[in-house]
Amino acid sequence: MFGTRKINQKVHRKLLARAIIKHGLPFNFVEYEGIKEWIKYINPEVDMKCRNTIVLDVEKEYIEERDKKLSRSCLNPISKRVRPKDQGLFQ
Repeated sequence: MFGTRKINQKVHRKLLARAIIKHGLPFNFVEYEGIKEWIKYINPEVDMKCRNTIVLDVEKEYIEERDKKLSRSCLNPISKRVRPKDQGLFQ
C-alpha cells in the first residue's frame, strides 16, 4: 500500500512543468510508455496529462516567472529612491 499521502495534482503538474523546462525534456516525455509505467508504479493516483496539456502548463510557468521578473525589475528603480526609515528628509 502507498500510505495515506494524497497527491496534489496541481503541485504534481507544476513540478513536472518545471522539470521539463529545467532539463529541456520534450513535451511528449509524459507520453513515453516507460515513464507512464514508472509513475503508475510509484503512485497509481498520479494523473499524467497528455503532451498538449503539459505544453499549456509549461507556458503558464514561463509566464508566471516572466511576470515575477518584470515586477521585480519595475520595483528596483523605485526602491533605490526610497529612503530608509532612519534617514530623515533633512539629513
